[in-house]
Amino acid sequence: MRLSGACIFGASAATVTATAVIAGLIVGGFPGYVRKAKLDGQRVDDMMNISQTIYANREMLGAPPKTLEEVLNLPSRRYSHPHDLVDPGSGQRYDYQITGDFTYNLCATFDFSSDEDARVYRPVPPAWSHGAGRHCFPRDLHVDPH
Repeated sequence: MRLSGACIFGASAATVTATAVIAGLIVGGFPGYVRKAKLDGQRVDDMMNISQTIYANREMLGAPPKTLEEVLNLPSRRYSHPHDLVDPGSGQRYDYQITGDFTYNLCATFDFSSDEDARVYRPVPPAWSHGAGRHCFPRDLHVDPH
């Protein structure tokens, strides 16, 4: 049985296409994985924005805000917006805990560790590295969060 040129060309094109799709998924990540890594990146951005807003108002505050919602009422809130207080994946408010006279925790639940996120999305600043699952970032009112 002799194969026609069209048949050989079709088989070759299908093989090249399949290889390109598989390579793209391996290099670029599977869509669900990439989406979760981007959500983790947004969570870190939100934590940084909230913390930076608190830090920018430290002189006026003298102590951490009593609630996370108070961050939105601070005079210098150029870093925070209402959507910053809500996890982009779950729609739930981030957890905020006062831990001392000048200290507080900002908590979020991450799909992946910051090392895993960096492979497909972007690196995380060292002060904001995290593991997979729930993670709290201890912060001090007088220490720049970046």
